[in-house]
Amino acid sequence: MGWAQDSDPFATGGGGGDSDPFGTGRPAAVEVAPGAEGMTLTLEVFSVPMAKVAEMKRRKMNGNSFYEAVLEEVKAGKGTQDKLLEVRTVDGQTVTVEQVREYIYATEYEPPEMGVLPAKLPEGFKGFDQFITPAMPTAFDTRNLGDTLEVTLNRSADHPGAIFGRVTFSHASLEGMLVWGEEESKVEMPNFSVQRINSAVNLRVNEPLMLGTLADPSVKPDKEGHAWVAFATVYEEEVSGESEVK
Repeated sequence: MGWAQDSDPFATGGGGGDSDPFGTGRPAAVEVAPGAEGMTLTLEVFSVPMAKVAEMKRRKMNGNSFYEAVLEEVKAGKGTQDKLLEVRTVDGQTVTVEQVREYIYATEYEPPEMGVLPAKLPEGFKGFDQFITPAMPTAFDTRNLGDTLEVTLNRSADHPGAIFGRVTFSHASLEGMLVWGEEESKVEMPNFSVQRINSAVNLRVNEPLMLGTLADPSVKPDKEGHAWVAFATVYEEEVSGESEVK
């Protein structure tokens, strides 16, 4: 028997029969026939000049030829490889890999208030009889910033070496703070940016497939436009004995 991650680990309380949804998180057992082939999906994201990507597509580049052309841009110093995510799965299971950090931010504020100073004050406070407390946060929320990859793959029963399913990649970042109000009434709210590809895929083993393009969030508006180009490649390997996908 092998082990694979639940499609929804909270449905079994974190897996392993744990009724606490914030429990061990150990994945529940999934029946995998001895000798069955597992799959590893690799996601690569490259930052390449937008004009160059458009030129490649006008030349009708696809698959390996497009992937190799992007690699040449990176080798020539005209592009960079920004992301490399890999996840191991078995047929029909949904797995997720995350590289994120939690960002806590205020969602509600108390308005500023005016108060009266006590009668006896230190020397430096002469001439003051009132004070104002600024707007104070009273409620907070949390947002994950970083990368998330979710994959569901199935083998084709009719075409050996063909795999179909869905690949979702998202990147969330903090673009800055939006300021509201003035002086003591001033509050700040975060401005988030999200890039996401949610793609139905037909993959051939060991052959890269372009999932799509996104705007590179790290490139400033006054710089040459760059695009993120995302490729997925699936590899097969044999499952033997007992193993666990975490």
